[in-house]
Amino acid sequence: MKYNIMKNITLQVSEETAKRIEQLPEDKKKQLSRLIDIWLKKPRPVLEVMEELGEYAAKQGLTKEKLDDLLKNE
Repeated sequence: MKYNIMKNITLQVSEETAKRIEQLPEDKKKQLSRLIDIWLKKPRPVLEVMEELGEYAAKQGLTKEKLDDLLKNE
């Protein structure tokens, strides 16, 4: 997906979620925007989107072991 024009929007989330998003580094915020774009491009069940993201992550070299390690560090 190519980003030509980006637009800021207001979205209501919990206070905790807002704080976590605000603290994200810029590259992680861009990744989050991409995830939202993917999900909204063709609305479908969240589990289906998660499956697609899992396949994408595997193609990018993310293994179960790497994911477990990342989750431990959170």
